[in-house]
Amino acid sequence: MKHTSGKRLGKDDAFYYLWEFDSIRELADYAADNPHPRLTSDRESMSAFNTTASFDEAYTLAVDGWHAIRESVDAHLVPLRERLGDVLSTVREHQYDIIGYEPDIDRYIDGELECMLDDVYTEQPRNGKVFTLLVDSSLVWNNDADDVAKRGATLCALVEAFSMLGFQLEIYGEWTWKGDDRKKYASVVTRFNNAGEPIDIDSMMFALGSPDWFRRIGFAMGENTEILRNNYGFKGAYYGMNGNGSHHADRVGASAVVSIEGNRPMVDNPVRWILDQLEAQGVIDSEDL
Repeated sequence: MKHTSGKRLGKDDAFYYLWEFDSIRELADYAADNPHPRLTSDRESMSAFNTTASFDEAYTLAVDGWHAIRESVDAHLVPLRERLGDVLSTVREHQYDIIGYEPDIDRYIDGELECMLDDVYTEQPRNGKVFTLLVDSSLVWNNDADDVAKRGATLCALVEAFSMLGFQLEIYGEWTWKGDDRKKYASVVTRFNNAGEPIDIDSMMFALGSPDWFRRIGFAMGENTEILRNNYGFKGAYYGMNGNGSHHADRVGASAVVSIEGNRPMVDNPVRWILDQLEAQGVIDSEDL
């Protein structure tokens, strides 16, 4: 774990506390090693607010993986695989030939016989390119636990889609809170996956799809940290105000930033949302869909 603080260079000129963890396990262990009373992080479960019954159960899922949710994740992957089947191994390239669908006027005037453009589909090696995904998993109180789980399953499907297409993923999560002083922020950035390593969907699903990654592990981390207890309410009060989105995309070199907070398209049409993300990153072409 690394802790830094200071003024952020930028238009907001705000002060930031920042904790960085290298893995889900490292943050979960820090949250569990808590000499202070567990308050909100271990309160009685509410079905619309939590997916676990206690902090200890949340810790177990963070460390060992959320295996029970895998069926829901796979249900998201089936239609995705069907839609991507035609673009997994081929891409469209222009090629000059004697015949084709469109002439190249300059080549025709120069007397080139191969002056016609045609589309040829060829296998395209894609391995080796790395995308960095930053997930803002801060939540306000009215995000229903079932909806958060569905958004997490959609995110896991997006992660697997990148892998299916031969790309490597560096994945980070972020929580950012505002403090009593509205110009002071506190952020926790955690690496979920290293590029080149096998992706453990069951392990990642808890961090991406359970609100208790934030509402138990995140709250316990705050209860265990003096700065957060004294300045951000992590001692039975409001437990920080949502920081309104990701604040550290540049720090991790994010190719894309996704927020779980209130993201309805991830639930209403997950396949369409995933395809839109892949297209936005240039991984697939809209003409291939």
